[in-house]
Amino acid sequence: MRLCNLAFALSILSFTACATTFEQALVSYGDKLTECNSIAKTNNKPFPVNDWFNSLSTQDKKNVVLFISMDNRESCSQKERQNLLDTAHSATPEQLKHIKLLVKNGNQNEFIKLLDINEIDKIQSTYSAPFDSLKIGDELGLFE
Repeated sequence: MRLCNLAFALSILSFTACATTFEQALVSYGDKLTECNSIAKTNNKPFPVNDWFNSLSTQDKKNVVLFISMDNRESCSQKERQNLLDTAHSATPEQLKHIKLLVKNGNQNEFIKLLDINEIDKIQSTYSAPFDSLKIGDELGLFE
C-alpha cells in the first residue's frame, strides 16, 4: 500500500536537475521502502518460537506475527521517514496531502494490546529485520 502511495506521490512531483531537499528525501524514503520490502521477501530466518508464543491462541499468534512484521518494517525505514517529515515544510499543499497518507504510522499496537509486551520484545529482539508475515504465518501453520 505504501509503495502505491509513494508511486503516486512521486508521479505528482516535477523532478528537475536541482531537486529540492524535500524531493530528495521523498526519493530516499521510497528507495528505503523498496529496500525494506526486498529484505522482507528474502528473509528466510525461522521465526523464533518460545514457550510463551506456543501457549497463545492461534489468533494471538497471528497478531504477534503481524505486529512484529509491521513494526520491523517501520523501524527499517524510520530514519528516512523522519527525514522526509523534517523536510516537508518545503512541500506544496498538494504534496503534503499525499505525504500524510504515505507516512502515516500503522496502529499495530491494537493487535497486541492484551498480550505481554515483554515477551513480544524478547521475540522481536532476535528477529528485528523485515519479514513476510504471510510466509511466516504459513510456516507456523497459522492458516490451517
